Amino acid sequence: MTLLPARVTRAPLAPLTAQAEKAKAYIQEAIPENTRRAYRADWDDFSAWCGGHKLSPLPAEPTTVATYLVSLAGKKAPATIRRRVAAIAKAHAMKNLSNPTDTEVVRSALKGVN
Repeated sequence: MTLLPARVTRAPLAPLTAQAEKAKAYIQEAIPENTRRAYRADWDDFSAWCGGHKLSPLPAEPTTVATYLVSLAGKKAPATIRRRVAAIAKAHAMKNLSNPTDTEVVRSALKGVN
């Protein structure tokens, strides 16, 4: 015996979908286009590096981020390395994941490579 009607109807999701799209647009507008472009390139580089070493970029372990930063030392400017850390932090924040860059191991590695 079932307690559900033979046919279950759901309320239309269009109003909620429209609001979700607006929220996405507001979030996008909160970050300047140049910054978004730079973060995207930084994230792509980190993701590719992780993939090449069979490591997870999301969520990333702090030791993964620290090792990545060390791999950039002497190849990238300190400002670029700091921006890459910001991009990794933002990617984790946007997915509501723990920020691996907010750890002593990453802060120490960043100090060392700068």
